Amino acid sequence: MKLRKDHRHPADGGPAKSQPADAEQAAGQNAPQEHEEGYDSEEEYEEDEYEDEEEDAPRRSGCSIVGLVLALLFAAVLLGGAWAVMQAMDEIAGSGAAGESITLSVEEGTSPATIADMLEEQGVIKHSLFFKAYLKLTGSSDRLQYGDFTLQAGMGYDDIIEKLSQTKPRETVWVTIPEGSTVFQFASRMEEAGLCTADEFIDAANNGDYSDIGFWSHIDADPDTFMKAEGYLFPETYEFYADETPENIVRKLYQQFDKEITPDMYARMEELGMSLREVITLASLVQEEAGDPANQAGVAGVFYNRLQPDSPYPRMGSDVTWYYLSDFVFPYYAKLNGVDASEGQSVTPENIKNAYYTGDNDPNSRIGLPAGPLSCPGRDAIKAALYPEEHDYYFFLTDKAGKYYYARTYEEHQQNLKAAEAVNASLEG
Repeated sequence: MKLRKDHRHPADGGPAKSQPADAEQAAGQNAPQEHEEGYDSEEEYEEDEYEDEEEDAPRRSGCSIVGLVLALLFAAVLLGGAWAVMQAMDEIAGSGAAGESITLSVEEGTSPATIADMLEEQGVIKHSLFFKAYLKLTGSSDRLQYGDFTLQAGMGYDDIIEKLSQTKPRETVWVTIPEGSTVFQFASRMEEAGLCTADEFIDAANNGDYSDIGFWSHIDADPDTFMKAEGYLFPETYEFYADETPENIVRKLYQQFDKEITPDMYARMEELGMSLREVITLASLVQEEAGDPANQAGVAGVFYNRLQPDSPYPRMGSDVTWYYLSDFVFPYYAKLNGVDASEGQSVTPENIKNAYYTGDNDPNSRIGLPAGPLSCPGRDAIKAALYPEEHDYYFFLTDKAGKYYYARTYEEHQQNLKAAEAVNASLEG
C-alpha cells in the first residue's frame, strides 16, 4: 500500500545482553509450622485440654518427637521388627563417618517421594520409606530444591535435607525483543543469547502445549495459518535463566501476552465483531506499515474501512504481506525442502501463499485479512487495531520524510504517490 520500506528492525543485529543474577534465596528455609504433639488440628487440641485441665505436663512446640518416633517405629516394624527399628534409628542419625561421594541430579518438578527413591537407589540411604516419613513429619518436603548435589553415603537425614535445600546462584540472560518481530526473529534472538537453538525455539513455540494459558481458548485458528505462534509472543525485555528450557522460555512470552490482553480488550473485540486472531492480525499490519504510534490509529482506520461488507476495496492492499512471504515464508519452505532459497516460492504450498498475500492488483490475492499475524505487534499497535481512527479513507502511503498521505479513491492515491515521490527525490538530491 505504501512505498517500499525496510521493515526489519535496527535492533535485530545486536546480540542479547547477558547478566549474572544475584544469588537466589534458598526456598523454604524457615522452620515449618506444625501441630502440637499427638493432635491433628487446633480444635482437637483445645477439646482435649478442656477435658484434662489437671494435666500440667509441659508440651513441646514444633514436631512431636514421640509422634515421629512412633511413626518411624511403625514403618520399621513393617520392614522387619526390632532389628529394623534399630536400623531406622541409626539411619536417621547417620553413621557419623563420610562415606562414598555421590552426585544426585534432581530435575525441576521432581517429587519428594521420587527424591527419596533416588537416594535409596544411589546408596545414600538404605530405606526410602523412612526418609519419606521423616520428610512428612518434619514438614521438610517443600524445602527440597532441584539441581546437582554432592552427598555421602551414610549421611544423617537432617544433613541430607540441609544439602538438598541449598540453592545455587543461577546465571541469567537478558533478551530484548523489538515490536514487530516475527517468530523467526524471536528464535534468532534466543540463539544469539545462547539459550537454545532457533529451531528448538520454533518447535517449542508451535508444537508445545500451552492450552492452560487463557488466551489460547480465544484463538479461532485459520487452517491456512503459517506459524501457530506468530503474533502471540509478546515483544518485551525479558530475563531468563541461562539453563531455561525452550518450553519455559516460550511459556514466559505467552504468559506476558496473556497479561496484556485484558477483559476490556476482549469486550471491545465483541463490539467490533472481531476475534482475537483478527485483531492481532490487523495489529501486525498496522505495526509493519506504521511503526510510529502517532500514525497507527489512522492506518488502522484504513484497514478497518476495507474490511467492511460494503467496501469498494475488499483487499488489504498491503505490500508488507508480500515482504512477509518473501523474507520469511519462502525461505522457510526452501530450507524445509532442502532447496536453494531462490526456489522457495516454487516449493511453498499454494494455500499458504494465497492465505497471506493481499495485494490490490492481483485477483488471486486474499480478500480481507491474512490467515494470521505477520509479526508480533506491540501495545500501541494492538490498541490502534481495537480503536481505529474513524475516517473515510481507503489508501495511505508515506514519503521518506515520514509524512503520511491518505486518500479516498485510487485516483487520489495516485496523486499522493506523485507528491511523495517528489519529496523523496528532493531528499535524495
